[in-house]
Amino acid sequence: MIRAQLVKPVLVLGGALALLLLPATAAQARVIHVRSTIQQAVDAAQPGDVVLVPAGSYHENVVVSTDGISIVALPGAVLDATGTPGSVGIRVAPVSPTGTLHGFRLQGLRVANYARDGVLLRHVDGFTIVGDSLVDNDGYGVFPVLSSHGLITANQASGSDDTGIYVGQSSDVTVTANRPSRTRSGSTSRTAPESTWPATREAPTRSA
Repeated sequence: MIRAQLVKPVLVLGGALALLLLPATAAQARVIHVRSTIQQAVDAAQPGDVVLVPAGSYHENVVVSTDGISIVALPGAVLDATGTPGSVGIRVAPVSPTGTLHGFRLQGLRVANYARDGVLLRHVDGFTIVGDSLVDNDGYGVFPVLSSHGLITANQASGSDDTGIYVGQSSDVTVTANRPSRTRSGSTSRTAPESTWPATREAPTRSA
């Protein structure tokens, strides 16, 4: 069962004023501003840090392998596949294929046009995907697999060949209040039968 965390509002200036809701335990986290690429800022981040993405288009494939990083985008920030070699926009996974990455947050970013998935989370425990726009990613907009204790909420997911949000072989993941449109299945999310993932929960979502 997902438990609510205490949050502390942190004000950050970056061309516009953003309100970041961070766990109280991360109150002393650094804010790392993206100066060139999101990947460079992610590579510089330590557990608990916030990567702040200003408005602009970023053509790259981002890999997150550090515990407890938050990527928070200001309005107008877009991660776009145009000109990139990889098929996934943001891949979140531990360095070791047998390990677990603990804690990740993605907030407010538009992720578009990737050949496979907009956001892929593999072996991640404790994640939040909130307020993002996941557009025209051919596979899934968000795909947590072999992951746990997640919240996927208030996202727009559209234009995927299958579903905007797919939860696979994961436990204790809540999917709620997302806005689907233009997906083949006509639904924002899909899970396997409960006999396979008994702890996965899906709340009703609004159809476009």
